[in-house]
Amino acid sequence: AVQFARSAVDAADDDERPALRLRLARHLQAYDRPAAALAETALALSELPPGPSPTRAWALAVHGRSLVQLDRDVEAFDVVQEALTTARNVSAVDAESDALTSLAMLVVSDDADRADAILAEALAAARSVGDAETELRILANMAAGRYDAGDLTRTAELARAGLARAREMGMTDSGYGLELAGYAALVAYVRGDLSPVAVPERERVEDGG
Repeated sequence: AVQFARSAVDAADDDERPALRLRLARHLQAYDRPAAALAETALALSELPPGPSPTRAWALAVHGRSLVQLDRDVEAFDVVQEALTTARNVSAVDAESDALTSLAMLVVSDDADRADAILAEALAAARSVGDAETELRILANMAAGRYDAGDLTRTAELARAGLARAREMGMTDSGYGLELAGYAALVAYVRGDLSPVAVPERERVEDGG
């Protein structure tokens, strides 16, 4: 997927390139390559025309997500706030949901209850527009938060629900599908269940660049 997306960017004209570059960045994100995704969204933002648009909202959201994953929290907070403002101005509910998820990750260490409320809002938004990738990302983050809080019962519930959704959408081998499977296995292990757990294999990434 990464190689095909990169080829599409290389072949695109100036008008098409920012949106295709954003698609490439999201593929890179899915394979835990935030630094590479950050470089692509930076280029996409520089190529987009000025003014709010759904594509700009998504580019900002993915840019902010990469910054969060790279532990550049101060920069991430500003970018995520801009993403939220832009998404709301153009009614880009899917991009808003993604940015809300990043915001929750930024505030969770200081205010876990606020982070949970933000994730619940983000999950409802993602489901309302059928954004499968963001939905799984949110469920994985919710499971992580409950595990860190020592709530094994809720962690298991969220992991099961997330894996069920991943199976429905054919995304069990995605990064977030695997993360949810990992939390399901981890809870089972902590509870003393040492039976084998089937974990889907991750798709091999082919990328010529």
